[in-house]
Parts: sequence; C-alpha cells; structure tokens
Amino acid sequence: PLSACAELEINIKFPTCWDGINLESKNGKKHVVYTEECDGGFHDECFDFECPDSHPVKFPEIHLYVRVLNYTGGAHVFSDGTDIFHSDYFSGWDEKKLQHVLDNCENERNAAFPDAFCSDFLTFRGKAKQEGFR
Repeated sequence: PLSACAELEINIKFPTCWDGINLESKNGKKHVVYTEECDGGFHDECFDFECPDSHPVKFPEIHLYVRVLNYTGGAHVFSDGTDIFHSDYFSGWDEKKLQHVLDNCENERNAAFPDAFCSDFLTFRGKAKQEGFR
C-alpha cells in the first residue's frame, strides 16, 4: 500500500494440485494449480477440495506469511525488479518420514489449527513449537 500501516502482511498460498509429470511450467501450461473452488475469498483453505483430472496429485497445503512491522508505505520493489511477490517451494523431507507425520499427526481439521502442533514429530526453532514460539 502507498500509505503507512502498523503491520503489512503478505500471504502466499501454494497450489495443492500437480500434474504428476512436470517440475516446471512448459509452453504456457502450468505444472501446479489450485482447486477450482479455491477462490481466496469464501474458500480460503483449499485442501479439502478435489484436484482437477489434469492435475491429479494432491500436495499438502502450505501457506507462507511475511509480516513487516511499522510499514512506512510507498512503492516496493523485490529483488527481481518487480512488485510481484513470488515464492518457490522445495521439500527436503525424507518421503517416508513425511508420510509418517502426515498419517499420524492428529489434527481436528485439515487447515492450520493453533493447538495442532504435532510436537511429537516436528520442532519449531529447534524446540517443541509451544516452547519455541515467540
């Protein structure tokens, strides 16, 4: 925004459906897409929806939040010279370990939930999430 604000939040929600073949977009065809119902408005959490036939492989839903406190306002430009916020994701997880966590972490819903830390499986800043949270 051009005007100042106490906190600027930028949120990227990564697509949850992959074509199962390509590792990047080719000839204008996307290798990952959002479900059709994922409109960023009424349906902001998209994991529960089915992937289209063209992209049948479902990914876990990942959100990336960047917060800037005491934003002074004005135009912003990122390192690539544009004002478009972009991010890429790659996983360093061992596939069997990740599948074990996904299968065994108890969470009452598929979306992020403050009490579902999975501390038996994951750490946050090197400690259990409840301890490592600031």
